[in-house]
Amino acid sequence: MTRKEFATLRTGDKVEFIKSDKLNGKIVTISRISGDEIIAPNPLLDGKLCRWKYTHFVKAEKDKEMPVCVAKLRIMTRKSIIGFGKFADMRIGDILKVEPKWLIWAYGKYENITFTDDILEELCCRTIEKPGKDENIVREWLAAKLDEMTPDERKLFWIKHSRGEKKSRIAKAIAANFNEGKLHNRGYLQAANHGHIKL
Repeated sequence: MTRKEFATLRTGDKVEFIKSDKLNGKIVTISRISGDEIIAPNPLLDGKLCRWKYTHFVKAEKDKEMPVCVAKLRIMTRKSIIGFGKFADMRIGDILKVEPKWLIWAYGKYENITFTDDILEELCCRTIEKPGKDENIVREWLAAKLDEMTPDERKLFWIKHSRGEKKSRIAKAIAANFNEGKLHNRGYLQAANHGHIKL
C-alpha cells in the first residue's frame, strides 16, 4: 500500500495483510489509525487490538469474503487448566480447593473467560454478561486481599503497585480507603524500597 492509498483509509475500512507469513491473506477491519500505523484486531490473538505499519496491508477487495474477527468466549469446567497467572498449570477444580477467591478475581477481570454454572454457584459471585468484565468484582477482591494483610505487607504491596506515573483507577479507589495506601511519588517509593527512608 502506498502512502497516498493509506491517506484515504478510514476507521471501519477493510484491509488485507501482505507482509506477515502467518497473516497473509487475512482481512481485518480498521479500528483506529495512529500516525502511519493501522490498529486492528489480530486474528491470531482472539481479536486483541494490535498495531502494524500501513505497508503491511493492501486495500481489501470489495467482493472478497470478509471474515469477522470475533473474541472467543472460553467456558471452563473443573477439569480445564486455567492457562495464565500464578495458577497457570492448575485445573479449575484444584484452584477451587486452594484459592477460590482468585477465580472470582479472574472472572471479573477477564472478559473472555467464564465457568460452568456449578462452578459459579460454588463461587457465590454475581454473574456477568459475557463477553464482559466487572471492575467492582476486581475492586472487592483487592480490598479483601488488602484487609487480610498486616500493615507491613500492605506497605510493600503499595510500593510494588504504585510505581510509575500511571496508576490504575482501581488502585487509587482502594488507596483512598487505607491510610497505609497513600500514594507517594516515584522517587519517594524508590528511596523507601532501598531502605533510605522509612514509610
